[in-house]
Amino acid sequence: MADCLAEDFEFRSVTTDPTEEQISAVQRVAEYTGRTLANSLGTNALEDIPMLLQIAFPACLASGLSHAVSSWAFEPGNNTFIYGIYQRLRSAEAQATSGRWRALARLYNAHSWSTQPASLVNAILTYISDILLAVGCTAPQSDILSKVTTKFGEKITSLVELAGRLGKMFDEVISSDFEVFIVRPGEKFDDKMMEDMDGDQAGIQEGPVLCTTHLGLIKRMPMGTSLWERGKKQKVTVLKAKVLLESSLNMEVAPF
Repeated sequence: MADCLAEDFEFRSVTTDPTEEQISAVQRVAEYTGRTLANSLGTNALEDIPMLLQIAFPACLASGLSHAVSSWAFEPGNNTFIYGIYQRLRSAEAQATSGRWRALARLYNAHSWSTQPASLVNAILTYISDILLAVGCTAPQSDILSKVTTKFGEKITSLVELAGRLGKMFDEVISSDFEVFIVRPGEKFDDKMMEDMDGDQAGIQEGPVLCTTHLGLIKRMPMGTSLWERGKKQKVTVLKAKVLLESSLNMEVAPF
């Protein structure tokens, strides 16, 4: 995707005199990729554009697809009331009871997903066009979005639908709770839950996380069956999130 779009558009150096449209795009990008990566897009040299796009696009997709999977999940941002009930059930009842309640509640709330894929696809495509605008694309925003939609709309739609089906599959597992996760920009690297895409895997990497490029997966399962263990969970990392550290930029990032 990065190579294709880099060839389809013309770019200008944004090291000086950014446009208001670009400044707005950088601010929007910062909301889902973090300030450091967004600032790097807005202060790049022309030769840095391919590398930055190869970082920003996967980060954008990871952020969007995590919502596609977790939109089925009981998270505070989705439904605070239901989430509160589920948290109390999970802490007071056996896993079989809370897991069954979760599965049934999501089943009967499945209609809420019917309107989400299209809006999420549009959001991801808009994020991609924002990245291109932030990095110095000279085309109008409407033209960028139109071309991105034409080239990648169907592929993004397929990815969002697959992520939604994955979330639905998690509903059917009663014995444990599965959750996808991304690592927030700026968090300290944790080799127990993360894999550094740009580092030496033989050693532990250090430094703040720049962005997540691939989703991680954890499983929450009961610690035991005794009374004192009821409601207590142990968290197991099934799949480490793949991340890039800020040090991978190999460039100075000025405030934007």
